[in-house]
Amino acid sequence: MTAWHRDGFTLLELLVVIAVMGLLVAILLPSLFRAKLLANVTKAKAELYGVSVALLSYHEEHKAFPLARTYCEYGNPAKAPDWAELPPELADNYYAAGPAGSNLTLDAVDPFNPGRTYKYLKPGLGYHNKEPHRDNKTYITIYVPDEFPSGDSTKGKIYSNEKNSPVSFVLWSVGTIGDIGYWESLDKHHPFDTREWYGNNGDEGLIVRAYMKAGTFVLSP
Repeated sequence: MTAWHRDGFTLLELLVVIAVMGLLVAILLPSLFRAKLLANVTKAKAELYGVSVALLSYHEEHKAFPLARTYCEYGNPAKAPDWAELPPELADNYYAAGPAGSNLTLDAVDPFNPGRTYKYLKPGLGYHNKEPHRDNKTYITIYVPDEFPSGDSTKGKIYSNEKNSPVSFVLWSVGTIGDIGYWESLDKHHPFDTREWYGNNGDEGLIVRAYMKAGTFVLSP
């Protein structure tokens, strides 16, 4: 008697295999996305720490923190995405790595904002539209809640002078919110509204490292 031999799979078997593969993808994909998110958060926190050390070293020698940069979206739209980029003085004085062949100010790219550095602000005199020339200086303000980092984020003051501000400087990654632009960031009181910090708002939010006048750091969770 000749044994019956079958080549390949039946249609039903193929459909079962495809269904099982689809189920596995549906189970594993969220875990992979979260693992990538956590890796980027860890990287951002570590690099923000490194930049803060460079800023403190700069201050130790120069008795001041580098001036911040801001941009006028109306006058120079091409420069608008670069607002609050890291100060190039850190690379010029060898406190941090340079831009490595790019047009960035420092080799410290925000993993949540490809092609851009982390952001840096300090109140007081700063540079307008990136160019460090006397005619392009402007005053940079920051909004700080009265009881920062706790308390009502809707009640606070605008500071234009580092001497009067409770915050000497602030560094942040745009996080999962992304770069929403200069004007919307002002409207939302970024980066000082702690309700929009990563960890306080689930997986959505900014990753922040603020240096207080008292000499301590305030960090997002």
